Amino acid sequence: MLNDPFDRFCYLLVSLIAYASYLLEVGCKLLWIDAKYAAIFAWLRVGRAWLRVRYAWKLFYLQQVWRRVNFWLMLLGFKRVPMWAEIEQRRLEISAQLGYEIPRPPELEEGLRREAHS
Repeated sequence: MLNDPFDRFCYLLVSLIAYASYLLEVGCKLLWIDAKYAAIFAWLRVGRAWLRVRYAWKLFYLQQVWRRVNFWLMLLGFKRVPMWAEIEQRRLEISAQLGYEIPRPPELEEGLRREAHS
């Protein structure tokens, strides 16, 4: 069957073309799979970043709402206003937990002085 050199050359050429087309097909499929997974992982990263932004915004919003609600509760008398000594005690507890001294703000020193004189 392949006794003629031209037949062997044609058979080799057709085999190489078939092999090259097979490699091209496999390469294109792998490229498509890589692109698909890259898009999926990019979408997941965007989603994770969006969740972080939403969580940070929700936390910020709730803190702002709580500050306003807390202020009005204290103003209307439904919640007790903390004394300066309690604030100082809380500062000392946090300093002990963190392991370093948190400096006293001037407002705290003034409040403690006023509380001691009254």
